[in-house]
Amino acid sequence: MDYAIAVGYPLCLDGRGESPAALLETGGREVTLSPQQLTVWSSLFSLRPLTPPEEALAHELAALELAVLGECPSALLEALSPYRPVRQGFCEDGPAGPRAVLGGQRWQLTPMQLRLWRAADGRHTVEQLRAGLLPAPVSEEDAALCLENLLGLLAAELCYLH
Repeated sequence: MDYAIAVGYPLCLDGRGESPAALLETGGREVTLSPQQLTVWSSLFSLRPLTPPEEALAHELAALELAVLGECPSALLEALSPYRPVRQGFCEDGPAGPRAVLGGQRWQLTPMQLRLWRAADGRHTVEQLRAGLLPAPVSEEDAALCLENLLGLLAAELCYLH
């Protein structure tokens, strides 16, 4: 396993006490994460190989259904296929084209990100969105490009995977 992507929705962070914990929602249930798990979970929004210390915690998160694992970008995209992206924020016209707005922050979207964000209504799976954007068969480069655009949305908290 070389890659992992976080799934789920953060509900709250409890910073009281010596070891803060986070409550995340996934699949209709709530899961509490340790500080170490939270640190790794919150770093899994970019397409990069995992470090050896991250791998064990990524496996723990996958067992909790809070991460998806894959050996390469196309395998990761395949593993994410049943998840449903849910967008947040709203879109407005900006000087350089459409941009997403959430919590007073604005993000310039790539054309693919805009299409992904608009389609991320919680009803369509990643596979359905990918099929609408990329021709089959999916090359490793196309899978990486689609993932990078989706991860840009996830990293900006403009959508979450459920």
